[in-house]
Amino acid sequence: MNETLAQYLKGFEHKYPHQLEARYLRVLDKIVRLWGTPNLEAYFSDLLIADRNDRQGFPGEVASEIFDLSQVYETIMNRPRVESDIWSVERSVPKQELESRGIKFVKHALFKSVESGNAEQVQLFLKAGMSVDSRDSRDWTPLMVAAFNGNEEVAALLIKYGADIRAQDMGGYSPLHWAAFNGYEKVVRMLLRRGAEPNIKSKYGLTPLLQAAARGYVKVVAQLLEAGAQPNIATNDGGTPLHKAVANGHKEVVLLLVKAKAALDPRNREGETPFSIAEKGKHPAILKLLKSVRAAQFG
Repeated sequence: MNETLAQYLKGFEHKYPHQLEARYLRVLDKIVRLWGTPNLEAYFSDLLIADRNDRQGFPGEVASEIFDLSQVYETIMNRPRVESDIWSVERSVPKQELESRGIKFVKHALFKSVESGNAEQVQLFLKAGMSVDSRDSRDWTPLMVAAFNGNEEVAALLIKYGADIRAQDMGGYSPLHWAAFNGYEKVVRMLLRRGAEPNIKSKYGLTPLLQAAARGYVKVVAQLLEAGAQPNIATNDGGTPLHKAVANGHKEVVLLLVKAKAALDPRNREGETPFSIAEKGKHPAILKLLKSVRAAQFG
């Protein structure tokens, strides 16, 4: 007995074509191959035409089996499918576990679990069917919260469940923006490896590189530059990562940026350049560094 056909005929086992199988195995094999395709109905019609000059008709008992099989096939293909939600049982178990802990199955509770870094609890929410890209009142996703708090374990879990790495909130900030803003090297590295865009811009034109540079996170700046972050992308007001690093006195970041070919003289909205900010600032070591870079550039 052809096991595949037997599976197709569940509920119609009495219509299994034993005579066809015994006497015309190739025909039966072709029926199995075509099962579920648009070509099978045409093949049945062809088999049941007995007046072709190049072929004699099938014996009566075989022809009867083919006809019955064609009718069963039509019934199976056209009957409405009653699909049980096989996931509902799986979802009910983690939901019950949450309820046993006094935790409601609501978005607010999911975000609270993410913020507290409770990976096990977050997984219960996801297994129970909560959307991995749910949004809170700030338009943040759980991954943004995990990135902001530097929780690598929770972030990895959310990504495993399909979290959108490039999602942006109302201000256009992504998970990478928030990880870079707080200097979380491990989370930044993970997001970049999973496909985060290093040059993604907020609505105000801020990149993750600018945020990390402004706050002096040397290792994060290095990671972003290595991943292809462009040092000369300016904000809507004309500020570049170098503007911010110079203004805030982050010499090591300034060094990384100039090595990455950051321009010394782009002007922001106030007409200031990184070099002019250094000249007016309180960081003589940075001014000395920029002067040496400029001297090297102009010979």
